Amino acid sequence: MSTRRTRNPRKPHHASGAALALPRWWPSWLGVGLLWLIGHLPLRIQRPIGRGIGLMLYALSRERRRITRINFRLCFPELDDRARERLVRAHFALLGESVFEMAYGWWGPARRLRRLGSITGREHLDAALARGRGVILLQGHFLTTDIAGQILGMEIPFTATYAPPKNPVIRAMTERVRGRFIERQIHHAEVRTILRALADNEIVWHGPDQVAKHGSGIQARFFGQPAQTNTATAKLARISGAAVVPYHPIRRADGTYELRLEPPLAEFPGQDIEAATQRVNDTIEAQVRAAPEQYLWSHRRFKPARKGDPSPYR
Repeated sequence: MSTRRTRNPRKPHHASGAALALPRWWPSWLGVGLLWLIGHLPLRIQRPIGRGIGLMLYALSRERRRITRINFRLCFPELDDRARERLVRAHFALLGESVFEMAYGWWGPARRLRRLGSITGREHLDAALARGRGVILLQGHFLTTDIAGQILGMEIPFTATYAPPKNPVIRAMTERVRGRFIERQIHHAEVRTILRALADNEIVWHGPDQVAKHGSGIQARFFGQPAQTNTATAKLARISGAAVVPYHPIRRADGTYELRLEPPLAEFPGQDIEAATQRVNDTIEAQVRAAPEQYLWSHRRFKPARKGDPSPYR
């Protein structure tokens, strides 16, 4: 395993340096300051406040509530309306709580943060690393992603791919605070840099389950629904020869986290990129079914492949 510490690459911003002090960015800095204050509160205080804010969002955000309901209806048709609505409410409560936990992961005491998580399946990661061709850590976008990533990084050095926020203040801050325990961060579009990291036998976190842009990706199935899906996992594995280890951070009922590492995907990606991409979706779907309220449901996951095609969100 590589333990080499590398500085996070600085990315060009629309605004940077002294320009970030301009009045137009003051509301963003105010938000960062609020998160900083939240991050220094004890979790026993943070969590009920976060749940309350999440339930307030459930009550007030009609559009996000509508999108989430549609996603649950598409993905869990076997449940009745009451059961699905309980999941929707639970999701929003955890969504609010996750923002507070994210701030705690960024600024909370390291000693206490470490005690919140336990890693299972470490042997699968060690065996994959022993192959010497790097590891792609495959994870869906769960509400536990940020705080669990910090806990994981305290024990296992890894690199994370990411899509930078458009707001330059938020981008600068998230790159800095996520680098607290994460080895380094690579823009998801910097394919050559990702491949070099894998060639150096690094562990690279990769979350491919956000909607692919129109004209990119393929139409794979997710919970039986057509979903425009990024093919990057299969392509990176084919080029690099890296093992793909599914990773699932689960929030337990007692507020601690199980960082679950699963066996590498066997004979992946094979000859068929589309079939391999479907396996990625199937892997993430299985993780979601284990803790459905903890997945990020409040976005339009099932956009049509082409603009103008019928959308389930209309």
